[in-house]
Amino acid sequence: MRKKAIVTGASIGMGRGIALVLAKEGYDIAFSYYGDDENTKKDVVTTVRLLREAGAESWYTEADFSQKHAPKEFFEWAVNEMGGLDLLVNSAGVNMPLPLQQLTEDNIDYLFALDQRTYVLLMHYAAVYMIENHIKGNIINVSSSRGERAYPNAGIYCGIKAGLNHMIQAFALDVAEYGIRINNVAPGAVRVRTKEEL
Repeated sequence: MRKKAIVTGASIGMGRGIALVLAKEGYDIAFSYYGDDENTKKDVVTTVRLLREAGAESWYTEADFSQKHAPKEFFEWAVNEMGGLDLLVNSAGVNMPLPLQQLTEDNIDYLFALDQRTYVLLMHYAAVYMIENHIKGNIINVSSSRGERAYPNAGIYCGIKAGLNHMIQAFALDVAEYGIRINNVAPGAVRVRTKEEL
């Protein structure tokens, strides 16, 4: 029987790569994407095709995680569609580079909502679901090397990822007794699309 995984932001980039590896390892995938332009639609179609070729069933929906209600609605939709959950991968995120002197309240609020609040809420929903259903599952968060090292024009993003790294360690202690693991990966810069897709 195939396991069930949620992967946020899996229409392109690392999210897609993670989803494809999981598909080959026996997971069906529910994933989120954001945007309604033609490139995004093509990306989603490509991801679904690749998942199918890897043997996975998949479900997808658009989610704007900067909106307060979006994380809960997405989580409930994904679990309902798949009929369960064994693994959550928090991958969706964005950096909006600006130096300190050019920051705006909207920029700050957007980054905190998408890159930190959403991660924490989805971890919370997944942990509660796993505990209530006696699932010894896994939660993986894609952080960033910027959480370990300072970069110019990325103070908010660096701070969010550094805080997230520490939160993840504390949250892992909270759920360890239930057999739930929480891990963190912190990659550096990646190419979102291949040269052929640019």
